[in-house]
Amino acid sequence: MTSIVKQTYEGASNEGIPGFISGLGKGLVGTFTKPAVGMLDLATGAASAVRDTSRSSYHTIPPRLRLRRLCIGPGGLLPKYSIEQSRGQHLLYSLNDKDYSEQFIACEPLDYSRDALDALISSRKVYFLSQSSSSSSTECVLTVPLCDLYHCKVVRDAAGMNTFYLELTTKSQGTTGIAIPSENLYNRPKVVCATEAIAQKVAQQVNYAKRISDELTQTLTLTNENHESSHY
Repeated sequence: MTSIVKQTYEGASNEGIPGFISGLGKGLVGTFTKPAVGMLDLATGAASAVRDTSRSSYHTIPPRLRLRRLCIGPGGLLPKYSIEQSRGQHLLYSLNDKDYSEQFIACEPLDYSRDALDALISSRKVYFLSQSSSSSSTECVLTVPLCDLYHCKVVRDAAGMNTFYLELTTKSQGTTGIAIPSENLYNRPKVVCATEAIAQKVAQQVNYAKRISDELTQTLTLTNENHESSHY
């Protein structure tokens, strides 16, 4: 209403009846447009404030509540979130200096005692890790590259005791040039497991990782040069 009275009064004072009519029209238009302009100014100001806040040097990133999830599961599918798998993946990337091309497969305890070994299995290697109860640091005591592994199997103690081992047999070059299992005991390291069930489970996962490694090694990657030459 203020706009109608003001514009009408100024128009009548300056131009008489024509000014009165034009002032009335301007006042009516201003009555409806000024609130809309005000709302647009409010929205623009709020957006600018949010933008300036996000660009501020004092902006802090919220702390992470959980470790990064494992994104590649068996068969290349996205698995359900698991804190154990996330910890294993975090440990793998701390060991290999964050080489994300090496995929995490599994991390299994070989025994449930406090100073027992853990088997960390990736698409390239099998790591056997030891963590002392008196220290929070993790030490890698044995590493077996999958490209050198012939197979992994469960063996029982030769003395007949109820003790089971993981035997990781590495490759040896045969007379015909074909890889054969090594007969050298140094190339057949054994790792003790608490039970036969644990040994069987870890051996299955190691052999699964071995098959993945072989498939990746024998898979041909199409480069740009090969892609261009295929058109000629």
